[in-house]
Amino acid sequence: MILAIFAPITTAASVSRFTIIGFLPVMMLQIILSTYLCALYYFRNKLSAMTKALSMSLVLIMVGLGSVLQFGILSPAYTFFNTGVCIAAIMIGMRTGLILLSFVVLSLFGAGISMYAFGTAPSFDVAAYLIAPQTWLTVALAVAMCVGLMLYAIQTYNRSIVEALDLAINTETILLKRTSELEEMQVDRDLVFADLQSSEEFKTVILNSVQSEIAVLDGHGIIVSVNEAWRKFALENTCEGEQPLPNAGIGASYLGICRAGDGSEKEGALEAHNGIMAVLSGSLPIFSMEYPCHSNTEQRWFAMTVAPLWHRKIRGVVITHTNITNLRQAISDREQAFSDIQISEARLRTIFDASPDALLISDAQGAITMANSRVEEVLGYMAEDLIGQSIEALVPKSVNSAHSEHRSAYIEAPDRRLMLGGRTIKALRKDGSECEVEINLSRVDTDQGVMIASALRDISERRRAEGKIAELSFFDHLTGLPNRTLLMDRMKLAMTASYRDGKHCALLFIDLDNFKALNETLGHEIGDQLLRDIAPRLVASVREDDTVARLGGDEFLVLLVDLARTESEAANQVEAIGLKIIEALSQPYSLNNQHYVCTPSIGATLFFGHVVADDLLKQSDLAMYKAKAEGGASIHFFDPKMEEAVIKRAKIEADLRQGLIKKQFLLHYQPQIFSNGRMTGVEALVRWQHPVRGLVPPSDFIPLAEETGLILQLGNWVLEAACKQLAEWATRPELADLTVAVNVSVQQFHQPEFVDHIQEVIRVTGANPERLKLELTESMLAENVQDIIKKMFALKADGIGFSLDDFGTGYSSLSYLKQLPLDQLKIDQSFVRDVLTDPSDATIAKTIVNLAQSLGLSVIAEGVETEAQRNFLETSGCHSCQGYFFSRPLPIEEFEEYARRCWS
Repeated sequence: MILAIFAPITTAASVSRFTIIGFLPVMMLQIILSTYLCALYYFRNKLSAMTKALSMSLVLIMVGLGSVLQFGILSPAYTFFNTGVCIAAIMIGMRTGLILLSFVVLSLFGAGISMYAFGTAPSFDVAAYLIAPQTWLTVALAVAMCVGLMLYAIQTYNRSIVEALDLAINTETILLKRTSELEEMQVDRDLVFADLQSSEEFKTVILNSVQSEIAVLDGHGIIVSVNEAWRKFALENTCEGEQPLPNAGIGASYLGICRAGDGSEKEGALEAHNGIMAVLSGSLPIFSMEYPCHSNTEQRWFAMTVAPLWHRKIRGVVITHTNITNLRQAISDREQAFSDIQISEARLRTIFDASPDALLISDAQGAITMANSRVEEVLGYMAEDLIGQSIEALVPKSVNSAHSEHRSAYIEAPDRRLMLGGRTIKALRKDGSECEVEINLSRVDTDQGVMIASALRDISERRRAEGKIAELSFFDHLTGLPNRTLLMDRMKLAMTASYRDGKHCALLFIDLDNFKALNETLGHEIGDQLLRDIAPRLVASVREDDTVARLGGDEFLVLLVDLARTESEAANQVEAIGLKIIEALSQPYSLNNQHYVCTPSIGATLFFGHVVADDLLKQSDLAMYKAKAEGGASIHFFDPKMEEAVIKRAKIEADLRQGLIKKQFLLHYQPQIFSNGRMTGVEALVRWQHPVRGLVPPSDFIPLAEETGLILQLGNWVLEAACKQLAEWATRPELADLTVAVNVSVQQFHQPEFVDHIQEVIRVTGANPERLKLELTESMLAENVQDIIKKMFALKADGIGFSLDDFGTGYSSLSYLKQLPLDQLKIDQSFVRDVLTDPSDATIAKTIVNLAQSLGLSVIAEGVETEAQRNFLETSGCHSCQGYFFSRPLPIEEFEEYARRCWS
């Protein structure tokens, strides 16, 4: 702009030396142009687009005229050159928006030309210049250029001016509409705020809109303002004991209320007082505390916050009370829930670690995230060493890739049976060895994605146990010999071979003689040692193709195959092998540094082709018992008559069971007579009234009852029936003094509840125990003597008597005899029968009498059939007898008739 103003001066100076006529128009035109340019620059931001366009057109005209007047006096070349420079400068300014810069360039150029003209222009004639054709041609060209330039400017800006005008009109319309809306909203807002601000309740409305209890205290702790929530709580609510809160309204001293706190609230009130004072003094920026304020209907907790309040010259605090009961409960519930979760996690962790299986948790990529301590026992890894490792590290390389594929497939479809539970796989231990494990898998969906829980159970021990079980299934654990199962399998093969080859086979049943006594005297360990020593002797006594098996206890079986085609030759072969076995087993054994001789009893049966294996076992068993009955250390072949006896025995056993159920048994009574002919007692003897066979004697069913265990049921019935009869006789004078002797089996005496049972029978029947005598046999004293003595003394205390039956025929030991609480010895009928003809029997009878007298016991003889026998016993000191000489065993009706005759 400065250069534009300076341009007229330089121009005027450049032409003043030629003529005043040229100076004045040029000077006037430059001054007008410069003034107009200054005004245009000053008002540039306030002019519209149209005004700016017109102004530029006017400038162009003035520039063109100035160029003609200024440089026309020079040559036309200078004029054209100057005009071109001006047009270029203005065009650049119009395109770039730098109009001011264009005029500055124009002025500088004009000044330069003027200075040049001042120094080079020659003098000339003005009149000639004015009428010169080139002058007017220059003027015409300058005017044409100015008009063309103006039209070009108008055409260039025409479109932009129209668009600018349209945008201005639209913008102005939108602004007017928005301004109208804002003005309406402002009017409403001004009205509302004017009402609120003009009211003294404005601040109260704000405070009352807050749900917390708020109070404002001044610097002395005086309440100067409260909200509605504070007022309601302070005036309407009560704390414990239904006591109203102290005055806490405006004007009250809140610090005084705090100082007045007592009882359980004193500590909290003092804390609140000190906190408020600390905030008032500026030592604390803010104070907060929680305190209880319980009522009779609910447990309440509040939070108090004290904040400083500085307003102009006022210095105080703002107290906010907030009911946090629900918040505390929510926090408590959350803490409890968190505690429950922790307890649950601890419990699960305990269960996890206490599991008997090795447990692994892995993610979808197979990375192990958890492991329990059992993995060390199963796989050899510490639990922490497995964390982060791939599950495939525990899988043998041979199946590693397949395992990865199975794992991925299981995650996608967990119901597929690729990796489900109960499968047995190989696992890789830390030391590189492989072990067999049973795996169970479970898919677990968690926030971290799919997890797989793997339970690994080491089944190495199970496999060993299964192998052992398989071994035990076919072999005897004590001797290592084949057992019954394996023997039966080989018998089937032997039958097939026998049928195919036409040769006989044989089965030997071997039982050791007196093995039970060995076990009971030397102990089961010695017995087991004997069985182990017998096994190799048996194997050495037979051929390689034969089978030696242990059936159980002291029973062995030998299967002989490939014998002769004829039965007689096969029997000879079996007998030879049997004698060889007897000789081998009868050799002495060294048991516990003692020599012991054991002999076998062997039962043999021949068979050919396919027969029932169980029948062969029964036949050989029967033959073995026949050999044992003959004294043992022998071999006996099966006879069909043996089978008939067994069938008969089985029939009697079945009938015996039915007889007990149908109450087919009854008692007969045999009198016991003293030397003066007086009856002192009876022996109750059981009889079986069979519906078909009639009256069955005891010798036909008592041994069978003892073998089958039915003696317990039968013996209990005999005891109960005898006690009932004894109780009945107690009411009859002729029978009231009689004693009743009842035989008791060894099985009954060994029952744990034997004493209690007898006492219960006596109590129920009402029998006099002093009239009951129990007869024992010597065979009872072979085992558990101390237990028998204990039970006898228990019954002896109740008044029950004891008689030792069949004395001298069984196990006699004077050391035990003197310990027993006996009342009587009974001389067995086997001694009485030949007492007159056999000196030995006579001597034994007299010895028993003398022994009884020396022990302070009474003595009675059974089986007395003649008067001579009675007289011998009488002279020998035995004054009580029973037998057919006096009476056979009688049914109850006949016995009572017999008793009446004796009593009369």
